[in-house]
Amino acid sequence: MKALRPFIMSLDYTDKVFTIQFAEQIRNALTSRLDNLSENEIKELDKDILKETIDVMKNYIHVIDPVNAD
Repeated sequence: MKALRPFIMSLDYTDKVFTIQFAEQIRNALTSRLDNLSENEIKELDKDILKETIDVMKNYIHVIDPVNAD
């Protein structure tokens, strides 16, 4: 998740259409991965990693829909 953080800052300097499409792709990839976690992966998942994932996702969702991001 830490690898996705620098991209959030760079979105301020990109075209709005690209920014929204990129943020949607990241959101889709993250939600797909979370949806497909196995029971064992969920049990072994570190809470800090999950918190980091949610925080990163919030930033990308804020780009897509700032009014409803929270």
